[in-house]
Amino acid sequence: MRICCGLTGHLELARRPDLYGRPVIVGRWDEHVVAASEETLPFGVITGMALRQAEHLCPQATFVLPDEEATARIRELISSALYDLAPVVDVRDEGIAWLDISGVATAGLSIRNARHRLLKAIGREPRLGLAPGPFSARLAAARARPGRLLRIADAGEFLAPLPSRELPLDAEKLERLDLLGLRSLGAVASIGPREMESQLGHEGRRAVLLARGLEPDQLVAWRPPLFTSAHRQFGEPVEDREALLFVGRALCGDLADELGLRGA
Repeated sequence: MRICCGLTGHLELARRPDLYGRPVIVGRWDEHVVAASEETLPFGVITGMALRQAEHLCPQATFVLPDEEATARIRELISSALYDLAPVVDVRDEGIAWLDISGVATAGLSIRNARHRLLKAIGREPRLGLAPGPFSARLAAARARPGRLLRIADAGEFLAPLPSRELPLDAEKLERLDLLGLRSLGAVASIGPREMESQLGHEGRRAVLLARGLEPDQLVAWRPPLFTSAHRQFGEPVEDREALLFVGRALCGDLADELGLRGA
């Protein structure tokens, strides 16, 4: 298996390209942080923390309410844009775009096109990783420079020195690993799957397989919708013909943009 991963940053952030390069935090008051830009990381802001805590750590950030519908639309647009590049395309709201290029004769061309299409869709250069599986490809991409590709041949060797907090576990289980002295993926990989399962349950077994580069997770292939649509919401009833024509032209523009991302 050969997986290319493109990291763009959470798709909630892609809704506001005018804020690129500035500290941005997405979330609802009295809830948790849904997404945060790279510029907030030095202040200790992380996804999942209480929004009030994030505001205390980085008061100069711009706070934006999440919009699940708009984010889903961006995800669909990106999936459409990448669909013809690989047999399996899987795009997540977290800003992760996986392409399974196993067996693709023009894999290099697919990767270059993926970079250009992600740049067009998001407005900033993605970080790219190529590795034997989704987990190792994502971690490789996270360590690549914007617009560049990091290739990994041996997943186990690449993963071994990385911190165990890279595993997709909740905070309690990550703390458990730390208490057990398993602070690197190599240390986790050295533990038997059954032994780790006795400590962390089923997720413990999965963590060992991920740390070993065995990649137990499968990508979920995206399939294009049977039709394409666009919509605008009116705050009040509109009776003026010119106003309706203006909105109609805007809707046509939205459809044209989406079809353009699909290569039409």
